[in-house]
Amino acid sequence: MMVPYIETVINERTVKRTFSGDSDVNDLVWHRDNETRLVEILYSDGWHFQYDDEFPFLLLEGMMLKIKKGVFHRVIKGYDCGKLEIKIHRFDT
Repeated sequence: MMVPYIETVINERTVKRTFSGDSDVNDLVWHRDNETRLVEILYSDGWHFQYDDEFPFLLLEGMMLKIKKGVFHRVIKGYDCGKLEIKIHRFDT
């Protein structure tokens, strides 16, 4: 499995990720993170997000998501690329 995004480090707590419209759906897997993350949607062309045991929803530019530490989730491929900015919380609150 390959990493399905290109990551640009902004600082020690913030990264930007760009997912290609050519991403292999098999690389967009359910996962959970070791820290809480605040995610801002910078660009989305039909990309969706899904928490475990919930229906997927469309990601819209400007939308903010808080993904708590240890919560299963995934992104679902859209038509063109998807761009996210992720802020990592080192101390979960």
